[in-house]
Amino acid sequence: MSEQNIFLGQSPQKIDKSKLRIKKPIYLKDSAFAYDLWEWKYNNNSKKFEISSLYYQGMREFINSLDYYKRQLSDKDHIYIKEVDNVIQEITKDDLNDEVRNYVDSIRQPIKFTYNDTEYSIPCETFKNIYLKQHHNITNDKWLTNIQKHEKPILKDTETSSFFVFNNGLIEVTKDNIEMKNLDELKGVCVWKDQVINHYFTYIEDRTGIEGEYEKFIHNVCNKEPQRVLALCSAIGYLLHNHFDRTKGQAVIFYDEALTDSNNPQGGTGKGATVQGIKQMRKTAKIDGKNYKSDDKFKWSNVNPDTQLVWIDETNKNFDFKDMFSNLTDGWQVERKFQNKFDIAPEDSPKVLICSNSILENKGTSNKRRQYVIEFSDFYSSKIITGTEEPIKDEHGTLFSDKWSIEEWNKFYSFMLECSQLYLSQGLCDYERKNVGFNLLKQQTCDEFMEYIISTPPPTNIDFIMKDLFDEFKSCYLGEDSKTTQRTFTNWIKKYCATESLEFIRVGKSNGNPIYQIREQGNKLQ
Repeated sequence: MSEQNIFLGQSPQKIDKSKLRIKKPIYLKDSAFAYDLWEWKYNNNSKKFEISSLYYQGMREFINSLDYYKRQLSDKDHIYIKEVDNVIQEITKDDLNDEVRNYVDSIRQPIKFTYNDTEYSIPCETFKNIYLKQHHNITNDKWLTNIQKHEKPILKDTETSSFFVFNNGLIEVTKDNIEMKNLDELKGVCVWKDQVINHYFTYIEDRTGIEGEYEKFIHNVCNKEPQRVLALCSAIGYLLHNHFDRTKGQAVIFYDEALTDSNNPQGGTGKGATVQGIKQMRKTAKIDGKNYKSDDKFKWSNVNPDTQLVWIDETNKNFDFKDMFSNLTDGWQVERKFQNKFDIAPEDSPKVLICSNSILENKGTSNKRRQYVIEFSDFYSSKIITGTEEPIKDEHGTLFSDKWSIEEWNKFYSFMLECSQLYLSQGLCDYERKNVGFNLLKQQTCDEFMEYIISTPPPTNIDFIMKDLFDEFKSCYLGEDSKTTQRTFTNWIKKYCATESLEFIRVGKSNGNPIYQIREQGNKLQ
C-alpha cells in the first residue's frame, strides 16, 4: 500500500485555486460591470466607470472555489467548514476573511484590463481599501448563508464496525477482523481533520512477550487481575466506538479503588494516563471537573461538532450525575463564547468519560444503568511516598513520547484496536467491584463510623433499639462531647444498609423506643 498521505492538504498535486481565477470584465447592466472581486459603476458626474464596491457574486464564487462550505448540524444550526482532500475542518468567519484578505494582499500590481474599449488601471491601494471597508458585509452569518452547502457524508462508526483513519490507510474493526483498507475507499465520504491519526501504522497481531508499554500499564492499573483487565479493555473499546445507541448511553467512570482520605484523595493511580491513550485515537474535549458548574451556560464550550469523547476530569462530591442524563440520551446543546450555540444530534453525540476523586451518586436505576464503573488499583500510587516519585515514568518511561519507536507506536495502536474489537464482540465486560460501596459510604459518613461499622456491624435479623447502638458508638468512637446526633447516626445506618443491600425496617416499639431490624437480602460490604 502506498504511504503517500493524501490528507491535510499535503498532496504534492494540490493546486492553489486562487491563482486560476478568470480575469475578465463581467457585464452586469449598462451602468455597472464587475472584474474579479470588485464592481464598477458609472458616475454621471465624471462620465466614466469607477470602482465602487465588492462584487458579491464574484466573492461567493471565490469563497466556493476555496472549498469553504456551510454545513448543517440540525434544522436551525450550522457551522462553516473547509474541505481539503476529503478532510473537513471547522473554521470561523475570521479564518475565511483571512484567506480572502491574503488573496487581496497578494495582488501587488495595479489591476489592468479593458472594458468597452476603455483601458483601466486601478492602484493596489484602491481595491485593497475597498475590501477593508466592506469585508464585514461578507463575513456575517446572514450573507454567508449564500455559500455552498456541504452534504457529503462524514465517516462514522456503525453498530458493528469502528473506523480509524491513519496516514497510510483506513482501519475497519469488526468483532471478527481488524482490516486495513486503501484510503481510496474514503471517496464519497469525508473525515474530520482532528480525527485523522497522524501516524503510519502496521498491525502487530502477535505481541506475546513483546507487549507495548501502554498494554503493560493497563494490566498494572488492574492489579493484573484478568477479569478487571478485560473490563477496562472493554471500556476503552466502548469509548473508542463512535456510534450512538440510545439504549446504551452510559458514562464510563474511573475511580480510585482506595480512598486514603475522603476529603483529600491522593490520586496517582493512572486514570489520567489511561485517558491519554484514548486521546491518541479519538478527538477529546476535556472539561475541568473541579470548576464545573451545572448552571454555567458555557460548561460544554470545549465540545465541538467533531468531538468524539468528552472527558470530565477530577469531579468533586458536589458533581451531580443527573446533569448528564440528557446528554447520554438526547444529544448535546453547546454554547461557545462569542459564537452561535448549536445542538449535537444524538446520533453524532460523543461518548462520556468521568474521572472522579469522589464517588458519584448512584442511587436509583436511572443512575446505575447510566454508569459503568472502573476501579484503579494502587499499583502505582502505593509507590508514592514523598510526593516526588513518578512511578509510571519509572516503570514505562514517558508514555506517548516523541522518543517512542515506530514499533512501540504500532504496539500501542494494535492493542487499542483489539480493545475496540473486544467491545464489538463482547460489549462491556462486568467484574466484581472492590470498594465502590465502601468508598461512597465513607464519603457520606465519617472515618469513626466506618471504623465502627467494619469492626462492629449492627446485628441482622435481630430486634434492636437504635439508641443502644448510638450510645455504644458515641462512647467508643466519639466521646461524650461529640455533637453528632442520634438522627445523624440513624441516617448513617440507613446508608450502610443501602450500600449492603440490606433491608432496614421498623418492627415495633418498646417503652417508647422504636424497635428495628436489619434483614439480609444481598451481598456483604466489600
